[in-house]
Amino acid sequence: MTIYGVGYRSLRYDPVSTWVRLRAVADVEFRTLFRSKWGVAVFFLCLGPSIVSFVAMLVQLGILQFGPPRAAAALQENMPNQPELLRFVPSSIHFYLRPILSESLAPFLMLSALVSSRAIAKDVAVNALELYWTRGISPRGYFLAKWAGSFALLAILCIGAPLALWVCGVFLAPDWGLLETTVQFMPRVLLGLLAFTLVLSWMPVAFSAIAGTPNLASVFWVMLLIGSTSVGNIVAALLDSPSWAPVISVWDSAGTVAGAIAGLPDAGEKLQGAMVNLALVVTVLTLLASRRMRMREAVA
Repeated sequence: MTIYGVGYRSLRYDPVSTWVRLRAVADVEFRTLFRSKWGVAVFFLCLGPSIVSFVAMLVQLGILQFGPPRAAAALQENMPNQPELLRFVPSSIHFYLRPILSESLAPFLMLSALVSSRAIAKDVAVNALELYWTRGISPRGYFLAKWAGSFALLAILCIGAPLALWVCGVFLAPDWGLLETTVQFMPRVLLGLLAFTLVLSWMPVAFSAIAGTPNLASVFWVMLLIGSTSVGNIVAALLDSPSWAPVISVWDSAGTVAGAIAGLPDAGEKLQGAMVNLALVVTVLTLLASRRMRMREAVA
């Protein structure tokens, strides 16, 4: 019975597009780490290699000075002549690649183990897949949205930080010389880091779909990344051939592909083995994950 003179409220249903639904899933995944102060602290800790690069850039540009100015100027003049110190020279391609490809294994593993490898498994643990997949979100769209959220988080570390370093260096430099030097290789560097992040963010999300619990998915992902890197280094040392590391190590394989796209001269020699390794791992994980990302797995 209605209230006299008032009646019932009208029911309005405004359906949203599939894109909006998937974006919401990706947004939740992206914000997972930032829900606590500890998560924010971990994120900034993972930016350590890029922060070191930023300080080195300020020193190179003369904004920060440690010690006598004459000694600092002499060190800056000798840096480009020493290959091992090119990592601290803003006009070198190594300044933007090494902090990610050579020094960010631990930060990347920490972020991906805390977020990416738990993305789907945490929903499986609470039987949330049925709610997603019966509310206008397909299993494939759900997986891609989870991957997109994880990729966006890892992209800040692997793509956003080098890009921010480059932009800051260009505008802090006394002239446009740094821009004229770096613009020749920075588009390729960013493209290489994009490929690097896409591949390495796909793998932990696939593990998350395969494993039954979040902790198990994180363990599998850590075992793959650390185990393949360790085995690759051991085989390379035993055979006295560094080219074997990218053939076995998933991290080194992705780094080799990124380096080849960026234009590193020594990356082309190992490119074929690295691509075969990545293709094999991604294919196997995708096939296993696709068997779990089916409607009947949630509603059975």
